[in-house]
Amino acid sequence: MLRGQAGGEGLCRSFRALPETEVRSALLSQRLHPGRGGGSCSVARMSLSVALDAAHYQRDFSVYKTAAEATSRLPSCTANGIQSGTWWTLQGGCDGLSICEACHAGFLVPIGVAQYFERTRRSFSSPILCSLHITAPRALDLLSHFGQMIEKGLFSHFADYARLWSGVRACPGLKAQGGGTWFGYHELYMCKECYLECAVSQPLADTLPVRDLYEEDLRICQMWSPRMRRLWLETNAAGAVGSPESKAAEDRLRELGTQRFQVYNATVLQIEVMQQMQAMRRRAALHKGVQSTVYAGANSFAMAAGASDGYMYGNSSLGWHGTRNGLIGAQLGMESRAELAQLSGGDETAEILRLQAIWSQVE
Repeated sequence: MLRGQAGGEGLCRSFRALPETEVRSALLSQRLHPGRGGGSCSVARMSLSVALDAAHYQRDFSVYKTAAEATSRLPSCTANGIQSGTWWTLQGGCDGLSICEACHAGFLVPIGVAQYFERTRRSFSSPILCSLHITAPRALDLLSHFGQMIEKGLFSHFADYARLWSGVRACPGLKAQGGGTWFGYHELYMCKECYLECAVSQPLADTLPVRDLYEEDLRICQMWSPRMRRLWLETNAAGAVGSPESKAAEDRLRELGTQRFQVYNATVLQIEVMQQMQAMRRRAALHKGVQSTVYAGANSFAMAAGASDGYMYGNSSLGWHGTRNGLIGAQLGMESRAELAQLSGGDETAEILRLQAIWSQVE
């Protein structure tokens, strides 16, 4: 904890590894005894970890002390988000980047880049997840570019990436997604991530009929597929934009998008339903296996304790058991094995393989 501050910010015992500097001497070792309440390491919070590193680098403990005192009065940056407070973004605005007060005080100020950020208004209809929290979309990439910015001394390494990618959701792949921004054609949608990765730099990008269209309804991205990306590049290379060759290539691509979507509805969606049903039956079969073990155990205990009634329970298929629990356990075990065996083969598995083969023809 900080010297001269009872109940202040604390560090775990790993602070012993800190070199003998002004920063280490300003920290007071405090042993927590059982029964007197637990403690949490302040440096477990990324913002204060960065502040401590900045204090070492600048040989100025007040950098960490100021950050620790400031963040102790602010809402914690958590995966659940923050409902209120002040938020920060890049100078000039960046709708996708929202940095909470704690990360501003413990991260941006100690590093010395706070002047590149400004306060911003955010709607508090629901909690907001800080863009620098490790669970936020693109957080790892944002932090990586932060590191490059510090190493090279160029803030643009972070700012350029943040303006382009902050708030861009990951491609849903085969999963349908609602409430997203879409690009492409009405017959062939592409998510914003795929658009930025493979489409925006191509000649046809500026002529796409669907651009930055927000849709609440479910849509699927067709451009995550390597095959579709290759066909998109071939379409762009077919001829000058607006030429007969280019228009013919676009028509073929759109026709393929329509066909692919029809096959998707007839195969992938059906496969998902069948696999979900299989998963439910597998859980039920495994549960029967667990119950079988419990009943078999109860039978063994009863026999060991001499608590049987002298009758034998069972038949030639299930075997003979000294108690009714033994018979029930054997029955459940047989059902569990039979159901699991059916799941590993059978008509349903064959149908899934057939549908997957059909989808692979357009995938």
